[in-house]
Amino acid sequence: MPSNVVGELLAFGEETRGLKLPLTREERALVDVAEIFARDTIAPIAERLDREKSPLPAFVIAEWVRCGLHGMQVSPERGGAGASFFAKVAVAEAIARSCFPCAFALINMQGSVTRIEREGTAEQVERYLPNLMNGSLICAPSLSEPGAGSDFAAITTLATKVPGGWEITGEKAWITNGAIAKLLVLYAQTEPGSGGNGIASFIVDLEAPGIDKSPPYQLTGGLRSARALFASIA
Repeated sequence: MPSNVVGELLAFGEETRGLKLPLTREERALVDVAEIFARDTIAPIAERLDREKSPLPAFVIAEWVRCGLHGMQVSPERGGAGASFFAKVAVAEAIARSCFPCAFALINMQGSVTRIEREGTAEQVERYLPNLMNGSLICAPSLSEPGAGSDFAAITTLATKVPGGWEITGEKAWITNGAIAKLLVLYAQTEPGSGGNGIASFIVDLEAPGIDKSPPYQLTGGLRSARALFASIA
């Protein structure tokens, strides 16, 4: 059952080739791993992925997980590297040099894992984190809608409190990794008319009754994305 997840405020700020970012020795080693991953796993298939606009291949995700990059921001107590947001920026840049869409897809996937680990309830973390960390469960962030993207406060997907959870109605679009995800961190309005103040995030099982997923579609300069219609799921 979808449950409310408190949002987190992210800073921006690492030492990449163009930015001076404060990295620890361990984080620099993580960026080195990302550069090798990009060179050996991403670069050889980047042109094909761009041409075919296909989702991330399973072997890319498996190697991303094996390299410890999927859980880079997860706390060490839960099997992650405990890396900073600055380290995440440098990892993203290292991969983007070979394939920007791949970097975008992988970082979005990783970010959903981090959010659930940091903001989920103890029960949610216990239920989802192990399979998220090993890559057998893919989670995607779901923000944009057909009528709201850059103006995030204008989203109209509605979350209504009901006995035992939340009922969600609305439509999401351009879901990065939506073609392969089984779980969403979905953002919805809980107080119509309140703008950004009423937006909350929810964990949504894409195999739950009441969800209609469209066939994946191609994007210019990106991998395949997806749309989903939520018809009173709870």
